[in-house]
Amino acid sequence: MNRSEQAELERWIEIITEKAAEYGLDTYPTHFEVVPDHVIYELGSYSLPARFSHWTFGRDYHRQKTSYEYGMSKIYEIVFNTDPCQAFLMDSNSMLSHKFVVAHVLGHNDFFKNNVYFEHTDRRMIEKVRLHGNRIRRYEEEFGPLVVEEFLDAVLSIEEHFDTGLTTSFRRKSAEQHESDRRRPKKSSTEFDDLWDVMQTSVGPEKPTARKFPPEPDKDLIGFLRDHAPDLEKWQRDILNMIREEMIYFIPQMRTKIINEGWACATKDSLLVTEQGLLRLDTIVNERQALAVASGKPGAKHPITDFHKEENVPTIRIKTRRGYTIEGGLEHRVQLADGSWAFLKDVLDGESIALAYGTEVWPQEPVATSHAMESLGANLEACARTENIPDAILRSPRSVVAAFLSGLFDADGYAGKAGVILSTASEEMAGTVQVLLLNFGILCTQRKQSDGCTQVHITGASAKRFQSEIGFELDRKGEALDTYVNEHHWFKAEETTDEIVAREQRTNDVYDITVETAHAYVANGFVNHNSFWHERIMTDLPLTPEEHLEFRKLHSSVLSPGSPMSINPYYVGYNILRDIERRWNGEEDPDFPESNWHDEKLTRPTGEGLKKLFEVRTDECDTTLLRKYMTQGLVDKLDMYTYRLQEVNGEKAWVVQDTNWRSVRDTLLDGMTNFGIPIIYVDDADYHRRGELLLTHAYDGKPLDQEYTSRTLKYLHFLWKRPVHLQTIRDDKPILLSHDGENFTEQAL
Repeated sequence: MNRSEQAELERWIEIITEKAAEYGLDTYPTHFEVVPDHVIYELGSYSLPARFSHWTFGRDYHRQKTSYEYGMSKIYEIVFNTDPCQAFLMDSNSMLSHKFVVAHVLGHNDFFKNNVYFEHTDRRMIEKVRLHGNRIRRYEEEFGPLVVEEFLDAVLSIEEHFDTGLTTSFRRKSAEQHESDRRRPKKSSTEFDDLWDVMQTSVGPEKPTARKFPPEPDKDLIGFLRDHAPDLEKWQRDILNMIREEMIYFIPQMRTKIINEGWACATKDSLLVTEQGLLRLDTIVNERQALAVASGKPGAKHPITDFHKEENVPTIRIKTRRGYTIEGGLEHRVQLADGSWAFLKDVLDGESIALAYGTEVWPQEPVATSHAMESLGANLEACARTENIPDAILRSPRSVVAAFLSGLFDADGYAGKAGVILSTASEEMAGTVQVLLLNFGILCTQRKQSDGCTQVHITGASAKRFQSEIGFELDRKGEALDTYVNEHHWFKAEETTDEIVAREQRTNDVYDITVETAHAYVANGFVNHNSFWHERIMTDLPLTPEEHLEFRKLHSSVLSPGSPMSINPYYVGYNILRDIERRWNGEEDPDFPESNWHDEKLTRPTGEGLKKLFEVRTDECDTTLLRKYMTQGLVDKLDMYTYRLQEVNGEKAWVVQDTNWRSVRDTLLDGMTNFGIPIIYVDDADYHRRGELLLTHAYDGKPLDQEYTSRTLKYLHFLWKRPVHLQTIRDDKPILLSHDGENFTEQAL
């Protein structure tokens, strides 16, 4: 970054900081530093600057770096919970990305300063971690790097097993208490203060006053080993304490990934109505074509801002009475007859679905191709016998498509008392014709014949529209169509909806696009549906039109939902916060019709939403946020469901298990219990009166991974120096897993 770019960035930091303050964000002073990419990935892998060295951090660094280099992920910034707040920006980002990230950092900063779960944290933790790193390096000099690394391997295997309850009950201090703390004389401090505290604790197991020690199960495994492992040296207890202190610092961030961070898919053969004609969805995604697509209303089109593909996922293919079909992922949404949205997995036979009738979005210029027909009439008969309509026609303006269809019906069509009928040996041809006609506002029905041919049948008001928009060149057929129309003056408006008559479960690759503004696109004749403070601040800044477009693309990529097997905390947190603000303002969600919301409509004065947001920011963590504010409407909107592994057609496949919103919410909450880490208690430190260590797994229906458990028990034996046992459940039966330092054994209880 040169001096002029640095000066521009500093100016924008001031502007964005002032804008954040106008919204009411209360932040620590923020120190921004622009660093090379490798520094960002080093900070991300170590979690804190100047932390002690260990091979696992190097492994994580190379994973992040490789993921970035192959375009699978990108870190835009690193921000630390300190006072002043420290933030690092990646120098390869554009200036617009820097502005985006600065706004995002200020949102984190406000959250760190004001959320109750962060109140207890040490804002000088970076300095303390630096001292920890110095001490560990001294231990390496004294005892040897391999000895220290071996001990760190064992400690880091259990670093997540400490008593998180120690940090869950926070009480906000009064102003008087803060002032009293400030005036209280502070003792001098050194980098070894925490070591002296550890040395003052008892070394080795205490004499038990009761028959069993500890008298009550102890969840703080790492703290228990620090205080009671019989043969540890002082430097080893110090390392246990350092790791425990650092993990306690990370607790609030582990609790608030969603609140602090505050696509649906169709198959490749789906035909989209675009400004460049009818295009296959996979072509658009694979070529990342930046164009506008029809969004469902006549003449309406909106630009694509992002692209997405997922391979080999469960899909559902639906077919309507008229023969319109679409296949997509289970969570792909289509518009129903009443204007609401439904997942393909939820639509039922007999349900009415909306058709994208009379979209009338066409290319304005003929497609540039060496294969364009010099004489349309000379080639129509040959084209009619091919499998599908030539791509050059699909990409042509309205008048060319109308002329082609007229010639096609001249060659293989019929007009008479039954209306207008096209016969074709190709189902694909029939489907494409059906989608093209619908763009003109002409409804038709596919009918399979006994000879294997498919008929495309047009009757009623649509036949009259076919007469005016397409017609026949052959006099005989044109006269027959005129007679049909003239003899049917009773034509009435047709229903632009259709009834689902078949559903089929499949597996396929799926594709999706993000459509600006409308969040919907037309494919195969159906209408398909596609962070908090940084968005609000950025949309209020004096950006150029080009910067606004870049921001929207960046914002869209950050807020992609994630894969079906995981959730993006940015995506979920952002939508919950937006929903809270809307509901407390008494507003409807413009992207999701009110008729499809199932929670009670809230009507409150405008402005209450912002007040409520600051209240949520102060008092909630992820679990309380989901428990209080996750609604059925949000679960529907975010396409969320539970899933399980099941045998399908002789193969294991992930299938939807439950779409009930309470089940989805409770499953999310269950996965957050103890941060998804198995809960292990110290049950008996003198098991069988032989000084062996007995642990108990608080079984919650999820069995332990045997390989991981065996490896961890071996590390625990290294720390305890005596056999270690673990009681757990497998296949609904209690078992005891043991490690004596050499062998891992398992026995039924």
